[in-house]
Amino acid sequence: MSQHDLPCGRVIRRSLVTTGHDLEGVETAYDAPFPDARYKAGARRFPWCIPYAQPDEGNAADQQRCFEALREWRDPVNIMFSDHDPVFPPAVGQKWAKLIPGATFDVIEGPGHFMQEERGEEIAEKMLGYMSL
Repeated sequence: MSQHDLPCGRVIRRSLVTTGHDLEGVETAYDAPFPDARYKAGARRFPWCIPYAQPDEGNAADQQRCFEALREWRDPVNIMFSDHDPVFPPAVGQKWAKLIPGATFDVIEGPGHFMQEERGEEIAEKMLGYMSL
């Protein structure tokens, strides 16, 4: 396998939907933890943890067990999703929020799938707002 078998930085860079980013800096930062391909095993495996295509390998049974446990959760939870996420649209987050008693739900307007990169300050402000309630 070549060192560039999974271009982590490029994946993030290409997913950004809002303007004004230092795209080269973003790409460099996300590639930095991976000196070569040997260090990318977790990053390569992570997408398969979504159990749609491969339920066994994606650990679907354990994920279902976790969703069931969330129905009993009683501590505060806020779920945030982007309105422009092509992988997990807000409807998915709303469904998850409904599983957790008392959970709140926010839609962050503008970013794509990696909203923490595009709206980190807004997300932090919302989190701090909920923490001060």
